[in-house]
Amino acid sequence: MVIMLPICAAKEEVELGKIIHGLTEKLGLANELTVNNSLVDMYCKFGYFADAKILFEKNESKNVVSWNSIIGGYSGEGDVRGTFHLMRRMQSASEYVKANEVTLLNVLPVCLTESEQLIVKELHGYSLRNGLEYHELLTNAFIAAYAKCGLPRYAELVFCGVANKTVSSWNALISGYAQSEDPSKALTLSSEIMGSGLLPDWFTIGSLLFACSRLKQLLCGTQIHGFVLRNGLETDMSTGVSLVSFYMDCGKPELAQLLFDRIEDKNIVSWNVMIAGYLQNALPDKALFLFRDMVSLRFQPEEISVTSVLGACSALSAVRLGKEVHCFALKTHLIEDTFVRCSIIDMYAKTGFIGMPKFLTIFCSKI
Repeated sequence: MVIMLPICAAKEEVELGKIIHGLTEKLGLANELTVNNSLVDMYCKFGYFADAKILFEKNESKNVVSWNSIIGGYSGEGDVRGTFHLMRRMQSASEYVKANEVTLLNVLPVCLTESEQLIVKELHGYSLRNGLEYHELLTNAFIAAYAKCGLPRYAELVFCGVANKTVSSWNALISGYAQSEDPSKALTLSSEIMGSGLLPDWFTIGSLLFACSRLKQLLCGTQIHGFVLRNGLETDMSTGVSLVSFYMDCGKPELAQLLFDRIEDKNIVSWNVMIAGYLQNALPDKALFLFRDMVSLRFQPEEISVTSVLGACSALSAVRLGKEVHCFALKTHLIEDTFVRCSIIDMYAKTGFIGMPKFLTIFCSKI
């Protein structure tokens, strides 16, 4: 039964997961440590944090796996305050439960701004005191965290301390700079990784293109595109989506469409990037056309798809289509997402929906 819970989480089998949870309750197994940990992890991966938290608090014999499961869930959701709060609780909970490399790997991704600099330093100090500095993934996570939160000197010191630098080491530094306040630093590293004899992978390319997008560096991005073509990397799905996003961000939707059409096995992410890109480039009619195309091909729209197409409905005053999207959001429970609800309100307001006052009163009371 415990084996089934991670499978449900991985395959997003929510209903089956709930059935198995019910069975564990009936059999009196839900409070056993391994079962409880698996249930918490499953509900976190489903995004059902209230359920995960209830189960977690019921666990009277929490171990490091218990804490890592709940901290990882909050971190994955981007809940900075919740992640740090749980980390502090873990540190003071028991002398027998100590944070390990998994704990730190869960916490570091939410350290994105200058306000988290001290926390990154504290975590780094903890890793050094507890002999975790030789863990490659953790070292790379510290490199990226220091770069993201505005401590490039620290990032470079950790990077320079890596004896055998891999593509992953370079990726940590490049992606960290790409997401920092000075993404130009990421681009200066592109020639250095080439000179090191290592071949950039899809992650490197995606990070460099993201930096180009933020800086609106069309020429630099097209040079990276040329590198992709010369090295046969254009067939990679992630690289293709990164290129589409880059050209959309740089105001070249026709090139983005050309590259999108060449992606053989399109996924929901590639469709979302295109739809949002057309709206970003003030082409709402094309965004709506693409949304219809996506639905006709039986792709299941996500929150970002729905919010993008609602923005297009607003721009075109397409209230009828907006109502259809509203109904779709209700049927698929996407209405529970805050951004979707706000987009629906915004769409009705901008399209001059005649029943707006009454609608807002009823709708907002359910939020």
